[in-house]
Amino acid sequence: MPDTAELYGTLSRQAYAELSGINWSILKHCIDHPSKALQAIKSPKEPTSRMVLGTAVHCAVLEGLSMYYKRFSVAPNVDRRTKDGKEKWKAFEALSEKKTVITADDSRTVRSVASAVSGHPACLDLLKNGTPEAAVRWEMCEGLWGKGIIDWLPDGEGPLVDLKTTRDASPSGFARQIANYYYHGQAEYYRRAIATLRGEPPRDFVIIAVEVEPPYCIGVYRLNNEALEAGSRMVDMAIDRWLAASRGDNGYDAHYTDYIEDLGIPTWALSYETANVVA
Repeated sequence: MPDTAELYGTLSRQAYAELSGINWSILKHCIDHPSKALQAIKSPKEPTSRMVLGTAVHCAVLEGLSMYYKRFSVAPNVDRRTKDGKEKWKAFEALSEKKTVITADDSRTVRSVASAVSGHPACLDLLKNGTPEAAVRWEMCEGLWGKGIIDWLPDGEGPLVDLKTTRDASPSGFARQIANYYYHGQAEYYRRAIATLRGEPPRDFVIIAVEVEPPYCIGVYRLNNEALEAGSRMVDMAIDRWLAASRGDNGYDAHYTDYIEDLGIPTWALSYETANVVA
């Protein structure tokens, strides 16, 4: 194993948090502005209910329902304003110590999504043999280490696999989500990690996109070369901006511009000016 990369396998969230290095969820803020990355480090946000659902889906799909029930506890439907409700909730908390609490509705969603993925032939093939939630740490450039958790690292030479919950897994809908949330940058970030770790060319990157509402439609997408090349430029930009800000070259000042700059509008918006003009 190269000295510049380390594979840890499946770690607890606490153990992963203690690893030194910058992760993609922080680094990607540099695409907008380094000050946003610094703010994310200083004031980490509490997980939203949507994020908790996504984590639960990952656990159930990638590690199995038995592990899901060990880590998550379904909240009882009680009125905590009443004496009886308070007592039942107190008993529930005692039994659920150290578990993440999830609502009954979300738990049904988790089980439904897991069932949908297990019934998809491409998903079955992709998730056949490998390590779920594989933690990796590597030197991205001299003095800067990255870290990440790859949803599914295959035992062989297959593609890296990422699982995403979404409200629209259709090709057109999810393509927009890839662009909006920088998934192509994340893909390149992880591809570089494994390439460094194993001394091999970057692998293909496949995303399993699954909707969290009935009928739980699934799309399985391999990012094409154009998307990966754009993701590579994105990662390079984020690293350069982080290093420059760390050196103090352009600081962490929350300035998009230091001077007055000309600004136009996107090309697609220009067509609106003549859309309703009658010749």
